[in-house]
Amino acid sequence: MIQGGISMSLRVNHNIPAVSSYHQMLGVSNRLEKSVERLSSGLRINRAADDAAGLTISEKLRRQVRGLARATMNAQDGISMIQSAEGALNETHSILHRMRELAIQASNDTLTSRDRLEIQKEVVQLRDDINRIAFNTEFNTKKLLDGSQNAAVSTSSAYAHGLVTGNVPEGGDYQVSLALLQAGSAQLQTTHLFSLRDSNLLAQGDSMLQSIAQFYDANGVFVLEEPQTITLHGNARSAEVVIDAYTSLDEFASRLQSAMLSKKDGLGIDNSVVNVVVTSQTMIAGLGGYLEITSGYIGEKGCVSLAGDESLMTALSISTARAAKDNLVEVSLTDKDKQTRVTQIDCDRASGLLSGVDVQFDSQAAQIAGSRGLVEGLYLSAAESFMVEAGGQLIGLAIASGYSTLEGVARSLNVQIQSTAAGSLPGMSAQVVNGEIRLAYQRPVSVSYAFGNNIKISYAGPTSVLGFQNGTYSGFVESAKDTDKMAWGFSQYQPGIEVSTVAAIEVGDGQTSILVNICRSISAEPGVASAADMISFEEFKNKTNKDFADAGVNVRVDQVEGSIMFTSTLIGRDNVAAGTAYSSMVTIEAVTVTALNATATAAETMLRYFGMSAGTKSGVGDSNFSMHVQQNENQYHIGANQMEVMKVSFSEMSAKALGVDNLDMTTVEGAELAIGKLNKAIDLVSAERSKLGAFQNRLEYAITNLRNMNVNASASESRIRDADIAMEMIEYTRNQVVSKSANAMLAQANTNAAGVLSLLR
Repeated sequence: MIQGGISMSLRVNHNIPAVSSYHQMLGVSNRLEKSVERLSSGLRINRAADDAAGLTISEKLRRQVRGLARATMNAQDGISMIQSAEGALNETHSILHRMRELAIQASNDTLTSRDRLEIQKEVVQLRDDINRIAFNTEFNTKKLLDGSQNAAVSTSSAYAHGLVTGNVPEGGDYQVSLALLQAGSAQLQTTHLFSLRDSNLLAQGDSMLQSIAQFYDANGVFVLEEPQTITLHGNARSAEVVIDAYTSLDEFASRLQSAMLSKKDGLGIDNSVVNVVVTSQTMIAGLGGYLEITSGYIGEKGCVSLAGDESLMTALSISTARAAKDNLVEVSLTDKDKQTRVTQIDCDRASGLLSGVDVQFDSQAAQIAGSRGLVEGLYLSAAESFMVEAGGQLIGLAIASGYSTLEGVARSLNVQIQSTAAGSLPGMSAQVVNGEIRLAYQRPVSVSYAFGNNIKISYAGPTSVLGFQNGTYSGFVESAKDTDKMAWGFSQYQPGIEVSTVAAIEVGDGQTSILVNICRSISAEPGVASAADMISFEEFKNKTNKDFADAGVNVRVDQVEGSIMFTSTLIGRDNVAAGTAYSSMVTIEAVTVTALNATATAAETMLRYFGMSAGTKSGVGDSNFSMHVQQNENQYHIGANQMEVMKVSFSEMSAKALGVDNLDMTTVEGAELAIGKLNKAIDLVSAERSKLGAFQNRLEYAITNLRNMNVNASASESRIRDADIAMEMIEYTRNQVVSKSANAMLAQANTNAAGVLSLLR
């Protein structure tokens, strides 16, 4: 605004009206230019000068809008990744259902061994395809189902693995230790007692299969007219053994053992042994001439099955003499802060020590186990005495308190029945029939028929400790076994062991050894133990394990079913390549047994009474190893700002992680066990798919929310930065009119000064 009024006087140095008009015209022109710019760009703010504060707010909103748009696309990509994984698991589900169907089929005894072998072949292929899906399913070259998209786990031991089973909240370095709490057992299988066809004598190691009667069917047809193949399955591997008519039992055993031991084309089960057991080893007439197949791995991992032509498998008649039982192992995991978590398991896979990671190990403790020797017996808490009357004679019978085998009780009763000091009872005897003690009486001809074959029992109470009840019985009376008082043990009395005999073995761990007494002294009276007939295995175990601990021998003794076994308390072995000794070792040496008989040796005694051979066994794997866990969860950035992320984990879905890497359909027992494993595997895949489905649903909701936020942020930014075209047109029109008026007035102002010339004429 020009200060002061416009003078009506005429001046020539300054054309004030023109200057004033020009000034106004420039202002209108500037406003007109801005209107044209806004109308051309559609933006109210084209530079910071247009609205400094508005530009700042607008840029924040624009940043938000573009971030939300990218986050929406990220979420859509995440859904695509999840759908890829979930679609692959749908096929895994289908495979598991097919495997379960095959397991149910294999559990039916209408099938032959050969049929199950064909089923096993399909199961192996299905297992391999589960692994193919797990290790080959990708999205943008990223493996989805091998566990790497959750955590990377590595161990210092080739015998240990970390299986990613869920969300891993933290990584780090951990120390894992394995300690044996209670020994399990390795599978022991035996064949028929083979006899020679011509002589009916028991077969020997050099007997050829064509000479053995069991290899001929009921029609006299030899089952090995053509060479036959036997397929072994175990340790998630298969191997084949070929035999023919000219194969000897020793050769057969050697081939089976090689197939079990070989890591190249066999089962890779260390310490496995296949023996031909003959009568000279058992020292029992009529017991021998059979194969004894002992797995070298303790527990289910060492289970081995044999399959082949039905006629051949019938000839072999393989049965399980001792079932596999897993060790009870304490697994401890220590983190960098020296915090230790401990769990006890009876399998090879520890869960719960670290969230989202299971520790799986193949380490084994060394073990030497017997195949027989332990029997069930009775525990009598108090001495037993009662009166027995038959044939007009009345005698008293007594059994000492303590542990006794049923046969030991019968022996003691028979000695007393026939004892003249007790007033003998001719015609009566004590027998063990189907696990029960029976008193039987057959009236001798010297006894009057008037007495009949009756037995009368008299006891102070209604029932004796042994289970005999008061009353009169015709011919015989059986006692009822009290199963609560049954115990495992081994008899002090053994045929052939004389008075004051001690049978002992030397047990060690490769560094230290001690002498372990097995059979104790026997009383002077033939066939009668000086105290309880049976050594309670529990008492023997407690004492022997204490002796081991006191002597610093890393071995423990345990009982599984009817077998006694010595197992290293250490698991695994040290670095053998570097020349260091095994850390897990058991050695057993036969010790000379005194007063046994003229020909018996300590080794024969061990084989005869316990089915145990002298030797050394070493462990497999490592008992201590480190484990490194690196968190590697997928992160989906589903927001416009920093750390607005969603964590998504993909668990490992391999056959090993699902627990179906070692299914055995070649036996009914294995197929039944497989059904349970497959049920668990199906549940694991279902849980993983449910988790992925939940992730996808969450992302879909996130996308909806992101789009809503994008719309609102875009609207806000538009209100600040975009031009209001209607209002801008009004402003443009006004400025355009004013601009034209200003041009006209400038022209008029320039003509006003022309009047001065008339004054100068």
